[in-house]
Amino acid sequence: MSEPFGKMMEVLLLVLPLGGAVMLRFFGGQELFSRQVRRIALGGIFLVLSVLVFLTKTHSGGLPGMSLTGVLLLLAVWFPVALLVEIEKEQGQTSGVLSFLLLFFSTGFVLSPFPSLVLLFWGGVLGTTYLLFRMFYGSRPTGNLPFALPALLSCALFSMTFFPSSRSFASLAFLLFLPFFPFQRWMSFTPRTGSATVWTAVRLVLFILSAWGIRRWAPLPFSGEDSAFLVFLCLSGLAQIQGALLALGEPVARKRIAAAIFSQMALLTPIVLMEFPRHAGRSMVLVLSLLFPALALSRLTDHLERETRRQNLSDMGGLFREMPRADRLFFFFVLMISAMPGSGLFSGVLASERGTVGPVFWGWVGMAIAGVVLVQWALWQAWEQIFLGRPKEGALPMSDITSGWAGLMGVSFLPLLILAIWPEILDRLLSSPGAGK
Repeated sequence: MSEPFGKMMEVLLLVLPLGGAVMLRFFGGQELFSRQVRRIALGGIFLVLSVLVFLTKTHSGGLPGMSLTGVLLLLAVWFPVALLVEIEKEQGQTSGVLSFLLLFFSTGFVLSPFPSLVLLFWGGVLGTTYLLFRMFYGSRPTGNLPFALPALLSCALFSMTFFPSSRSFASLAFLLFLPFFPFQRWMSFTPRTGSATVWTAVRLVLFILSAWGIRRWAPLPFSGEDSAFLVFLCLSGLAQIQGALLALGEPVARKRIAAAIFSQMALLTPIVLMEFPRHAGRSMVLVLSLLFPALALSRLTDHLERETRRQNLSDMGGLFREMPRADRLFFFFVLMISAMPGSGLFSGVLASERGTVGPVFWGWVGMAIAGVVLVQWALWQAWEQIFLGRPKEGALPMSDITSGWAGLMGVSFLPLLILAIWPEILDRLLSSPGAGK
């Protein structure tokens, strides 16, 4: 590839996300133009992805965005954003502008080769996330700790990449959105009102992008055997245990699911950060194996709450009679997200390399196993309380999840099963020239 063409592609990869974001911001809210604008915007995204897939087969990877890793990352972001669009439509926000803005800012964040523009796109991601929270949950979505505080702190910390003496602090800009420390309240919390799926989808987008941000722009300033990294492992293990205990003691269905997702994200955080520099494929296996079950369980929880008009697990029971499709889907996605043997998450963790074998590392392994067992216990209890036993008296007429949504969720089993049987498949795909850059 000639140098002028490469420079032209760099500009194209930046103009498309920026142009799409500008179009949606100023024209997407107008009902007359919203459908056409969305089509143009989505066409731009698909054009970027098509160009990337084509060029990764012929290019050595000199442009950071031109990688199959980046394409997979953007596709992983696409799924939660698509759910956000559907929920915006359900709640009367027919344009879906904020959700598409999140997609475009995420695209620019992944593709941009320039730190100054990356900071701009990251600020756009966090700003759009804040507006989404306000739209769905009100001005204070996380109780005593508004999202605005970690968002502003993240932008300030990321700006330190421009000062070499302070660059080591930049990784904290992304660690704020990766569960690695107990009592990260805004991440383990979920509101009692509004859609649980929205909260899960946005947290997953931030989780994926933050892992990429550390990999590309703010590598952690320690190696696998440093004492600092062992401390990081211990903090991740404590966060995982905390989330599992929160899930086990939580009587509200959506809060139990949210705490379990927080716990499993804390399990993946150190593994993904250890694997991403060398094995992007294994990292993507873990991300995808968390993404699909977390979104599916949140969507099913929203459906259960809407149909039963109840939130506490103790107020549900015997729903397998009225909701056989929801029962089966909930069962299988609990298996997937709880890292049961045979799931993609289990196989992905098992396939990860162990660079450290000291006593602290094995202590973290013990905490990780304990956390997984507690999450499994909490989620199987939830399934039993919701679907088994005698129906509660005074239950209102209920309907099962639609066959369309059940089919979409069922389709997501296929990649999860493939990743469970062959967890190294993405490593082989991304090992081609230029793919893993």
